[in-house]
Amino acid sequence: ISLFGTLINDDDYLTIDYPGITEYNSKYKLSKEKEVVGVYLTGHPLSDFKEQFAKFSFTTRALDYFTEDEEGERTYTEVTEGQKVHFGGIITAKDKIMTRNGSMMGFITVEDLYGQIECTLFSRIYEEAKAFAIEDEIVEIHGRIHVKDNKVSINVEKIEKMQTTEPEIVTEKQQEYMGIILPTSISDKADEVLDILTSYP
Repeated sequence: ISLFGTLINDDDYLTIDYPGITEYNSKYKLSKEKEVVGVYLTGHPLSDFKEQFAKFSFTTRALDYFTEDEEGERTYTEVTEGQKVHFGGIITAKDKIMTRNGSMMGFITVEDLYGQIECTLFSRIYEEAKAFAIEDEIVEIHGRIHVKDNKVSINVEKIEKMQTTEPEIVTEKQQEYMGIILPTSISDKADEVLDILTSYP
């Protein structure tokens, strides 16, 4: 007996072998989510590292505090020109230009849990960091605040690839079972029923 009559012979078995793939970490899944949608929807790639980020002296939340005069000039109350900051986040954009003397300098947009800020990598720092200062990399930055034309940025003095500790993913294999009670009158059909069920797991 077959669920599809003559379309499938009783001797044909449909088996599907699913590969044993471990779950992607949250950083990878969220990067793909942003790649497709344009924004993070289900979380933030830095949420798993809140404790590590607690050591920093600066977050982009400080940029929310300012006063503005009648001409639209802002005065930031939580940051000042030249202020030293220790900061970390994930690189979301990168650009570079050639200076007048022919050397390269870079600009990266770094996002923490609260927002984004542009960071300037002058020639020496850029050469030291260009190999790892790329999109989706989590970095730790020491630098100084620069305020110009109502915009706050960071002049980078030191940048390192941040050693983040991925949370351990604990998976537990679970099996679910379905039971079928056959009336005594058709108990001799048990083997046929079993064949059908195992053909469509």
